[in-house]
Amino acid sequence: SMAKSVVKVLENRISEGIVLYLPEESFSLHKNIRGLPAPHPLPDERSVAASEKILALSERAGEKDLILVLISGGGSAQICLPAQGISLEEKRFITEGLLKAGATITELNTVRKHLSRIKGGRLAEASFPATTINLFISDVIGNDLENIASGPTYWDSSTYDDARKVL
Repeated sequence: SMAKSVVKVLENRISEGIVLYLPEESFSLHKNIRGLPAPHPLPDERSVAASEKILALSERAGEKDLILVLISGGGSAQICLPAQGISLEEKRFITEGLLKAGATITELNTVRKHLSRIKGGRLAEASFPATTINLFISDVIGNDLENIASGPTYWDSSTYDDARKVL
């Protein structure tokens, strides 16, 4: 629904985009926007494939490009690109274990950010020097931007030591 609203305003000015949607839904919005299924609450191969495409699109952006990043609840699971040396299965195992253990969203996302190539501000780094505008719908108490979807476009104040303490 966020993407639909943006398309109403910018329809003819959108050159390329990606929208992630839940696999049980369907997607058709704009000729220049690809819809990619990505599940929630646990990522799968579709999440990784979608994240690779999002990262590649961001890396192609130039100084004169404007990137709109629309983030809502569920983004932490849907955008999943494990860090070098970490498999999707390992990331799923850790995420599922933290969920079962009753980890808070801040604890869960602290770990997720340190196991990712796209979270914790890494998507914003990849899109530089383009201008990035973020629109958020928060599902995080207090609306902490670095924890909404694990902050792909927001600076990460947590450390690897913080993630180890959560684990």
